[in-house]
Amino acid sequence: MSLCVTPEPREYGIAHWLRVRDQLISLSIVDSTGDEFNVVEESGWHYGNRAQWKKSRAGYILYMGGSGTSGMLQFESSTGETFLLAMGIHSYKRWCNLVVDLEDDATAKDFHPRCYTGGGAQQLWDQSLKCKATISDGTGY
Repeated sequence: MSLCVTPEPREYGIAHWLRVRDQLISLSIVDSTGDEFNVVEESGWHYGNRAQWKKSRAGYILYMGGSGTSGMLQFESSTGETFLLAMGIHSYKRWCNLVVDLEDDATAKDFHPRCYTGGGAQQLWDQSLKCKATISDGTGY
């Protein structure tokens, strides 16, 4: 997380970009299936200002303007199998979800709004309370 705040933005002529919190999720892709999966579509949802994917050496980085923001990647195998990976920030907590068994014409852009409607968001939030993980530095969340 980076903090981009100056004491008085108008002093520096930058009042238009004051961003209190930027959040990012770094995603490393390790494909051990033996079937090559590639990212075929990127999608961003931006209740919190913006959501933007950038390709990195190890995979992808999702830059988000704050809570209520998410990104989705659509993967496709060489045999045509597809799935969606969604991840984001809700109430300043990270979440992720996989969507499998997609219809042939399903796209990340069309599917992404469903994470925020029809009870899907509440279901993800309820599940997140039961999940625990430890990152490489030993910090639990």
